[in-house]
Parts: sequence; C-alpha cells; structure tokens
Amino acid sequence: MELFLTLVALYVYQCILFVETDQILIRRTRVPRPGRRLRGRVVRGGGRRLLPRWPGSLALVGGRSEPTEFAPPDVDALRTALIAVRQKTRALRLACELQAVLLFLALPLSIGFLGAEAALLFALPPLALVHLIGVGLLAWTGRRLAAEAGLGEAGRSAVARSQGERIAIALLYPPAMLRGAADLERTAFATRDGAAIAAALLQQEDLEAFLESEIGRARSGRYGRGDASDRIRAVVAWAEAREIAPRALMEPRRRDDGTATGYCPACGADYVQRASRCEDCRVSTVPYPEATA
Repeated sequence: MELFLTLVALYVYQCILFVETDQILIRRTRVPRPGRRLRGRVVRGGGRRLLPRWPGSLALVGGRSEPTEFAPPDVDALRTALIAVRQKTRALRLACELQAVLLFLALPLSIGFLGAEAALLFALPPLALVHLIGVGLLAWTGRRLAAEAGLGEAGRSAVARSQGERIAIALLYPPAMLRGAADLERTAFATRDGAAIAAALLQQEDLEAFLESEIGRARSGRYGRGDASDRIRAVVAWAEAREIAPRALMEPRRRDDGTATGYCPACGADYVQRASRCEDCRVSTVPYPEATA
C-alpha cells in the first residue's frame, strides 16, 4: 500500500506545472472537428497550476508573442496543426493511459486479492514492458513531430531540442512517462501566442471573455506602454479571424452590481470600495462611468 500511495503522489506531482506570469494554460479541451463543440478553460499564470489528471488530456500553454507584422491569422491552419499533433501522439497517449490503468487500477486490485508480494511479482513485469514500449513510442513520436510542417520552424526546433532530455527523464524516472504525450504537445505549441491557441480551441463566448481580458490587460499597462497598441492589434486580428466584432471587445463594461464602483479589466472582478488596483492581476482597476458621474 505504501508503494501504491507513493506512485499516486509522484504522478500527481507530474500534473503540476509552473506557468509564467504572462502565460496562459488552456486545459480540458478537445481539438475541434466538424460537428463537435469546442470546450476549454483558460487559467492564467503565474504560479503552479494543475493539469488534467488523465494522461491523454490536452493542456496547452501559450505566451504573448511579439508580432513583427500583422498578416491575417489562419485559425484553420492552427486547428489542422493541432489535429495532426494529436493524431501523431495517439499511440503514445494510449501507452500512457494503459500504464496509468495498470498502476492505479490493476495494481491495487491485485494487492487486494493476492497480497502485496504476489501482486508485485505478477504486476512488475507487464508494467516494465509497457514502460519500455512507451519510451520507444516517445522517441518515435518526437521524431515525427520534429518533422511536422504545420508546427513551423519554432515548434519543430523546440521539440527536437528537448527530446533527448525527455527520453532520459522517462527512462530514469518512470512516473514522468505518464505525462510524455502531454509534454510533447505542450512543447510543440509553446511558442504560439495564447490568443492564437484560444482562438483555435475555445467556444465563442469563452473566447470573447478571454480576448476582452487581454485587451483590458494591455490598456492597463500590464504589458508596458510601448507594447499595448501592438498587443491590442494582435488580439483584434484573432477576434476577426473568429468573426467576433472588435467593437464589442472595446466597449466599456456594463455594471451589473449596483454597488460596484469599478472592475478589474483583466479578471472582471467587481470592486465595491474604491480600490485602485487588483492585487490578483496586478493591474489598475477601471471605474464604471455611472460611478464617476
């Protein structure tokens, strides 16, 4: 039982990821296909954030890119790249999921029926075999993603640079293998803008809320005065790519709570007292027009 609890603790540790201040984590999301609804949740950094516990779940981290030009963004191309990556990691995800089932379902049942010593004697060989197969699939999948044209040069280079370290950690530290597929997917899209990932994955209403938050953070000076206008232009471009009217994102927020005097432009929290700063987001609050009249 002590061994089982240790394995659970080690695996839960693999599900914790440190997200930088200007990064976002999009989790519990399905890659869009025809006829399938988009769903997901955006979690902002910084700090440690919990990933989906199931090994095959998608969790992507996006940052804030510095655009050099404002070509019309191609949401369909990004979705195609996401689908291609999920297809190429499918065998690896199945191996990770099988390993999780053996560790957290088959092993406890074997201990309950056979006892600890007999269960370990029968369970360790198949676990070791599945682990070695998973490491082989990790190496094979990494090579395939390093050649995936849809990821772009930055994504392919990021996968190739970290592949050796990823394989070594999986060999020496088996619990890390359980997150191998998810780590590959995050690495492949780590250089993408968070707004781009959100535009490709989120439902319309969730995307509008996220883009409003991004514009609010830019206006508040969260990204620096020189970067604010560029950031707003980039966010507006992704909004237009999903047929969201930029004017709706720029309009002042309507006050729903009659006692509120202002709100945080990043997280949307209302402030009843006249607070000048949201301590959670570290941005200045915006007063409601009705409150200043």
